[in-house]
Amino acid sequence: MLELLRQLSPWVAVKDLASAGGPVVVWIMLACLTMWAMIIERYWFFKNVLPRQAEAMLTIWRARKDHKSWTARQIRRTMISRLNGAMSVTLPCCA
Repeated sequence: MLELLRQLSPWVAVKDLASAGGPVVVWIMLACLTMWAMIIERYWFFKNVLPRQAEAMLTIWRARKDHKSWTARQIRRTMISRLNGAMSVTLPCCA
């Protein structure tokens, strides 16, 4: 019974697939793991980090007395640009 459970293990299935497919399957699996790591990192960033950064920028902007001058508009444009840059940043290995 224990041997049957061991053979039904997903790890055994993955090992068998990798051995049957050769090194190409292993590289595909590594690429998939890397892709999912990047997706999870971006989800975490947009869910946790970006809202805090945006709120901090908004607090700084609201604390300013001047919102209408050319200088104020340039400061606002720079703040927005920094947030946009943070949203589209890539991993150091992929840049």
